[in-house]
Amino acid sequence: MSAIEFAKEMCRAGFDGSDLSGADILQAAERHGLVKAVAYDPEKHPNVTGSEYLDPGDRIYIFTEALAAELDAPIGAQGWIVGRGDEKRWRCWTALGPEWTEDREKATRYARREDAEAVHSGDEDAWAVVLYDDAATYPWRCFHCDEVFADERCACDHFGADETREPACQIKMGAERSMLTALRRAEADAADAWFKIHNEATDSAKAFYAQAARHQEQLKAAEELGYERGLRDARENADG
Repeated sequence: MSAIEFAKEMCRAGFDGSDLSGADILQAAERHGLVKAVAYDPEKHPNVTGSEYLDPGDRIYIFTEALAAELDAPIGAQGWIVGRGDEKRWRCWTALGPEWTEDREKATRYARREDAEAVHSGDEDAWAVVLYDDAATYPWRCFHCDEVFADERCACDHFGADETREPACQIKMGAERSMLTALRRAEADAADAWFKIHNEATDSAKAFYAQAARHQEQLKAAEELGYERGLRDARENADG
């Protein structure tokens, strides 16, 4: 049974502008193991829509046993949600596709962890998959190794400063914590250095532009001096 693949197929058909009939939808659901075709029996199927137009033995679709069991299960507040490494923003599906939200209540919930992982397997920014009930209790959980972090500093060491960093569990170095901390500090220093370079805030950049400014001032002074000498010479020649 694959409700996710069925949903993807229906969405793709909508994106392509297809007009699916009820029969098309049911056939797709059957391919994905969500419904099955059976012979209509008034005693077994008392709540079938349009039963007044059916004869015993007619072909109808009903939910498979697995899906029927899930539909009959009590609906609670649980479910798997997908978030960024810092677990401050969560994936939610909109008419335009997946978006980020800071409100966990609006995050899309998946019945099974494997469904959440399958849907977001190509989502480079989605590193965390957590139970919705656990989202507040365990603020940081790694998508890759499933390790949970209750301390922000430990989580930062594991995930890095942002989504561009490689999680510690994916760095194949068997590092001790001190080595990992040193790596994160080096990454932060490098990022700070690039920021200063791009904003021309380093000491060398300041010295370069100060020297360039002095050079321009000296050129301007030399040009003005030459101009004044030229005027003086011209006046002397005129007087002579």
